[in-house]
Amino acid sequence: MSTKVQKIFEKRRRISKKDALEVLKDNFQELFVAYNNGLEHYNVVIQELRPEVRVRIDSGILNACIAQSFMEHFPDKWTLGKYGRIIFRWEGISMLIKKLNKNSKPSYIPTMLSDAITTQQQVSLFDCEEAKEDAILLFGYTKNSHGELLNPRIVYYDNEVKWIADLDDVVTKPVAQPLEETEKPAVRLRQENVNKKAE
Repeated sequence: MSTKVQKIFEKRRRISKKDALEVLKDNFQELFVAYNNGLEHYNVVIQELRPEVRVRIDSGILNACIAQSFMEHFPDKWTLGKYGRIIFRWEGISMLIKKLNKNSKPSYIPTMLSDAITTQQQVSLFDCEEAKEDAILLFGYTKNSHGELLNPRIVYYDNEVKWIADLDDVVTKPVAQPLEETEKPAVRLRQENVNKKAE
């Protein structure tokens, strides 16, 4: 008779969308720029392969191109985790790049480590105990039936989608440039109208 032993792990630190956006505020838009740069690189690389070859390695090349772009944009934020997994880290956050289905659930082959990621268990992603309590965020994208990559987003997943952040979550404000002393305002009253009203 065999008994299946199941380890019980503590949960990782939870993170609200507001707190995550606060931690990532200086890098949030740059994450999406890195993603788009990765897609551009992927489109160049994939064109050099025969269509028959692309079928089995397409997703691996895509993930590698996006990860490389993230590494170039955030050279001090990445580290190599267990099994060669590339992890990007900010204060209290570990981020992975994943393909997501239309419901924002990660696409993966179930393993103990991948299950621990999707349930926010305190399994070390590294060969040491580093960052075991960090909340795990997924920077993900969805591929539609036509092969188009859509909806890049950050997902907090803990047995289900808890929240999603995308570019719509950040409002960019134009930087106001002060007028130089020699410049005159672009809008001004026409002089003839001012004189008629004065009469």
